[in-house]
Amino acid sequence: MSRPLTRSAIVFLPVMALSVAAALPIAPAAHADGITTGPVCQLQDCSADFGFFDLSGADYAVGSDISASQLTAQQVPLSAVDANASGNQPTWDEGTIYDGTLDAQTAEELAVPNDGVLPVPGTADDTGDPSAAPVPAISPADDGGVQPASSDLAYKLMYWWHDGKGVRINYRHGNSGWGNYKVVNKHNLNYLVSFMTTRYPAPGERIQESSSSIVYRTKVYHVVCKGWWIFRSCKITKKVWVRAIVNPKVKGVITTWAEGYVRAPSWIKSAINLRA
Repeated sequence: MSRPLTRSAIVFLPVMALSVAAALPIAPAAHADGITTGPVCQLQDCSADFGFFDLSGADYAVGSDISASQLTAQQVPLSAVDANASGNQPTWDEGTIYDGTLDAQTAEELAVPNDGVLPVPGTADDTGDPSAAPVPAISPADDGGVQPASSDLAYKLMYWWHDGKGVRINYRHGNSGWGNYKVVNKHNLNYLVSFMTTRYPAPGERIQESSSSIVYRTKVYHVVCKGWWIFRSCKITKKVWVRAIVNPKVKGVITTWAEGYVRAPSWIKSAINLRA
């Protein structure tokens, strides 16, 4: 035979219910644009795994939570996060780290680029004019009439843009030692990563080493979101510095690589705030 509830038990149940209700987080309000202020992807059952570049100079600690509003401040499109979370993400390999060749690799990458024999004496160089009319962030091949006089495929211009200070950056085909060929085949990155690194370097990380070498560094973060609905949470799981070396007069981008890696993790070149 079951025992009747005592008076103390009858009083305890509603108190416990109130305590549980008070402990539940309140669903965040949505802005006019539909973006919520709480963790991204919080109202659906999904998992997200993505990277994003630091555009504002903020410095997030590995292991810290990151909210939708913080991602929006970094110009991360939350619709892309949701698409990623729905299973449309690429393969998130962890890259190939440096082994015992770290010193030799670093020495090679940090070497001041050689200006070579271009441009031909008497012709304009291809640094561009920072005071010129605004151009799209990344433009297809168009040297504005100052293409170096060379039939060498390595000097074929693929893209160009302006860095954060208005200096023109050329991105050429290159070969195993520099340019797109090296960025893609050796370091598993692409022209968009070179663009982000030179356009949005971290504070104090644009260094003019010489007339033929500018070094840029910026941060890219790996984010993992887990959970469901109001229990959704997103965390910074990794911070990687990306470095680019540019020869502004002739070759343009010499190389771009993720520090600590020979071949960068794929989530860097798939960061969801890369812009074309």
